[in-house]
Amino acid sequence: MSRKRERRPGSEPVDDGPWLEPGAPAPRLLLFAPNSADLDAALATGGIAAVIVDPRADELAVVQAGCRRHGVALVLHGDPADAISTDGVHLDNPQRVAAARTLVGRDRLVGAGCGRSRHAAMVAGETGADYVLFGSPTDPAPDDELRQLVAWWSELFVLPCAAAGDLSLADAMALIEAGADLVAVRASGGREIELARALMAP
Repeated sequence: MSRKRERRPGSEPVDDGPWLEPGAPAPRLLLFAPNSADLDAALATGGIAAVIVDPRADELAVVQAGCRRHGVALVLHGDPADAISTDGVHLDNPQRVAAARTLVGRDRLVGAGCGRSRHAAMVAGETGADYVLFGSPTDPAPDDELRQLVAWWSELFVLPCAAAGDLSLADAMALIEAGADLVAVRASGGREIELARALMAP
């Protein structure tokens, strides 16, 4: 992640807030609730954009150390007050984005889970989110509605869009084809490693 992102054709330059690194392979993975046993192998793929973890996770220090070694953003899931020593916060309530932005400042990430709501995503974008997430890592495999949401967002907005679910490689590629900048999954028996490697493949 960096503070600038390439603009889409016909849009104005955007350099306010952390974005996907323009020179890096994209899209990449948002990894929720990583298993420390598989974490280093997942991070070593280069396909992980950020690790999102509960601030009270027993292995938070291990996850943080792994992210630092590999230069991957560590984002806390939940309370922005806990995110001051990390790279940002992921919120489940888009209405909290403005307050979170004030608390964590411009140099840290604020992501917003928006479910299947277009309105919630627009609110999050307008109030300072650095990315919006459609779906949830706990959802089943994605459906046409999720792909349509991603396509709608990517056509209209520059702000990075993530899509989440119980994703197979084929699911992830379909969401990327629809316009997702990021795909999001929960750690699951090393499957995230294979997905991250596939995202980095030529």
